[in-house]
Amino acid sequence: MNADTSYDNVTGFVDHFFRHETGKLIAVLTRIFGSHNLELAEDVVQDTLLEAIKVWNYNGVPEHPVPWLYKVAKNKALNIVHREKYRREYLTEAAHFLKSEWTRSGERASSEGSADSRVSGNGSTTRAASSSWA
Repeated sequence: MNADTSYDNVTGFVDHFFRHETGKLIAVLTRIFGSHNLELAEDVVQDTLLEAIKVWNYNGVPEHPVPWLYKVAKNKALNIVHREKYRREYLTEAAHFLKSEWTRSGERASSEGSADSRVSGNGSTTRAASSSWA
């Protein structure tokens, strides 16, 4: 670790890496995760550089900062991909419960309730008691 951890020094390092490594890092992430994830790669690189400012201000700039950036960016991208995969699997499993008899009976009751609405003589709407509430 470098001894000088002043904010100006750290932001200078990050500025340098932003200018010289961003394109390469985006290319590597895009190669790993596919061109359909280009926006993900760009977001991950930006987030990685912000993470570098936070961590390096506290711990100092590592001896090998470029590999650190690549490792952190790759881990962030993997976390996002895994989170999306889990979300898709969870939604698929949860969809079964959303189409259960409980939701169908609720839809049926609401449609029956709208059929039981009556307009009284003064123009206001009243609801007749449906069989499910009796």
